[in-house]
Amino acid sequence: MSKQEKPAQTQHTWTGDYKARTWAKLADDSTQGGLGDLQQSLTDKKLTKKLAIDTFNASVKRKSLIRYLTVIVDFSSAARRQEMRPNRAIVIKSYLAEFIRDFFDINPLSQISFIVTYKEKAVLLTDFADSPIEHINKLLQFQDFEGNASLQNALDIAVENFSHPTVPTYAHKEVLVIFSSITNCDPGNIFDTFAQMYKQKIQGSVISLSAAIYMLQKLADTTRGEFMLSKSQQHFQELLKRCLIPRESIKMQQLQGQQQEGVSNAQLIKMGFPERVAGEKIPVYCMCHNESKFFYYRCPNCQAPQCELSAACKICKVLLVSAVHLARTTQSREDPLLAFEGIKDYLKPEDQPAVIEEETSSLADPIPLQVNPSRLESLVKENNWSTSLVGLIRQQQADQLRFNCSGCDKLLQSHIAEVNDIVVCGGCKKLYCLDCDIFIHETLLSCPTCVK
Repeated sequence: MSKQEKPAQTQHTWTGDYKARTWAKLADDSTQGGLGDLQQSLTDKKLTKKLAIDTFNASVKRKSLIRYLTVIVDFSSAARRQEMRPNRAIVIKSYLAEFIRDFFDINPLSQISFIVTYKEKAVLLTDFADSPIEHINKLLQFQDFEGNASLQNALDIAVENFSHPTVPTYAHKEVLVIFSSITNCDPGNIFDTFAQMYKQKIQGSVISLSAAIYMLQKLADTTRGEFMLSKSQQHFQELLKRCLIPRESIKMQQLQGQQQEGVSNAQLIKMGFPERVAGEKIPVYCMCHNESKFFYYRCPNCQAPQCELSAACKICKVLLVSAVHLARTTQSREDPLLAFEGIKDYLKPEDQPAVIEEETSSLADPIPLQVNPSRLESLVKENNWSTSLVGLIRQQQADQLRFNCSGCDKLLQSHIAEVNDIVVCGGCKKLYCLDCDIFIHETLLSCPTCVK
């Protein structure tokens, strides 16, 4: 090969990625001297995400307090595909690690297990447990991404695991399938497994990373779950966050029909509130991990030591919880957080528009503004604004109205008639930006100022 002849360099995917994203180009706003189109597009994306979260929260009935969730992960050769950076397997692991922590934070009385499918088989990676560290370590250590997936084998293991005596009858049984392949290798008729899941009141939901496959859609339809198709890496993370919120189980749906007929199916759950023992000179072996502990919880029923809450006692099988866990579990079920309303829509007159005009002659051309006077006064009162009602309208006409977000304390300056990135809590009348609104309705599930 001569010196002038050079081998053709292989172009990597990430080198030409920015050229292909023509929809994400920045547009310079020459009139404003800044990136006006970019700021507007970011605001539109936040409004779209807010609408999706509010619609989902309004449609979901939060009924299940104690969930037993089995996550089936497709770790076949399709998990090595690089459409997600650096590949699907690494992205799934990182997002599931975050999902595990958030799951026990929102559902402290629940438990989770993991099943992986690869090489035409399925393996129970972790059994039902309430320790997030154990699940995360086992998940991150798995490295065998070979062969094809077998969904039926994985579902059979999940059904068998749900029938174990340690799983209480009152628990909400769920299966979440994260499927990467477009092929499947099963030993029998998988539709019989779907019917068996519905018979045992196991609800199955699916997140597909490849395509809308009929088999996966049939699983969600048969077991009254939800089929979700991931469009991008960020969308996959948002779909996982949806699964943190408990849905109405098959058993709950059947009980509602019986309650309408006058049949009561109330079921009591025996719980124990253990005492925390600290400062012992001699360590005690806990019954859950067989490890020596100086700090532990004493079961009120059998006095057995336990190092973590919430968990079932290994001796008497009583569910040991704390008052904080119980309050955290029920706060978003009994009284779910309503969607925050935009300040522009919040101040809109209800029936007949109330036209308020400037009473002083300080402005040359006073602009009449149609607002709801009572709601405007409530905002002034609850947010401790020092300006009067007339002065507030004068500032609004001068386009100098300023707000501070009650969550992040960010300064928000805008005009009430045009603002679309400031929202109002209907309970405490506090103002929030879109970022805090999304965080509150997606993660906190309760207004921080209302809680205070």
